[in-house]
Amino acid sequence: MESFKSQIPKCMASGTKQIKLRAFSISNYAIDKKDSGLMELLASTLSGSIAKDRKMRLNPDDPQNEEDLISDYSAKEGVCINGAVLRISSSGDIPNIPDDYLDKEKITIMDLDSIQMQSSIIYKMHYYFALNSTHIVTNLQGNIPIKRFETYINWFLENIRGELMFEFIPCTTPTPQTRLSEIANMAFKNNTVGDEFESQSQEGFVKSKVSKAGADILKLLIGDTEKFQVLKDAQIISAELLIKFSKPSKMKKEDYEKLMGMYLKPIAETDDVVFTTKKGTKVKGSDILRTKVVDIELTDSKKISEPQLFQEMERFLKELKNENGG
Repeated sequence: MESFKSQIPKCMASGTKQIKLRAFSISNYAIDKKDSGLMELLASTLSGSIAKDRKMRLNPDDPQNEEDLISDYSAKEGVCINGAVLRISSSGDIPNIPDDYLDKEKITIMDLDSIQMQSSIIYKMHYYFALNSTHIVTNLQGNIPIKRFETYINWFLENIRGELMFEFIPCTTPTPQTRLSEIANMAFKNNTVGDEFESQSQEGFVKSKVSKAGADILKLLIGDTEKFQVLKDAQIISAELLIKFSKPSKMKKEDYEKLMGMYLKPIAETDDVVFTTKKGTKVKGSDILRTKVVDIELTDSKKISEPQLFQEMERFLKELKNENGG
């Protein structure tokens, strides 16, 4: 009799992969409108476009020719838009993606795998997103600020958004001990005092300047530049900058939390920031962000099931909408 094990189909899926989804609200600055209108603008601009129309060059003088583009997408009218964003790079005489692919409406991740097999062309990374009228969900890795996607969206919609600038604010966890309104102070910490952070982005600028400020204060207190350098190199000293928060008595709680969320946007995605609540509880910056971990099925070739990921993203969007009284 054939064993049970031998009867298991060889095509059975090869397990699952845990993917962390991050949540952001879309700021709505139009008082006379119920939402920002981003979903409708994005849907209309994507419709009928081809891939090369969606390429954003990061810097025209960059020898690596780094570019971002929404390569693939789909839309459920009135519900959500989901898609994939690529960061591609090329140098010298090597193009990033062949013209016949860029003339297509969409380029799938499977297409990119095929391109890489045929040539030395590679793409640096990709991430997925889903958005509705009020929120954005993405699997963009935690050490990359949402500003990357925000910049791309504002660039892509530049010709039709007028003076409106879309801004994506980190959603925070609804647990009482970590609500933004309960935060009493925030401490920036850096164990390598005085060293500039690698990131040269706007987000990195904040942390870099905090680090430098802490180092300058310590130099002033120690008074001896050589001794300071020895202590720094031995990692004996570290700097910390403490910022205290207080909600104005006349400000509404929801307005205060919105302002706090905007302030925390460049820095909350790091464990170098520690918050202390009014009850004395210490919380890392990354702990207050609204995230969700989902299990996504893998194919035999270790690729994730994109339809399943997008369904989980849509489900997360619905949860966020319900939490905010949608």
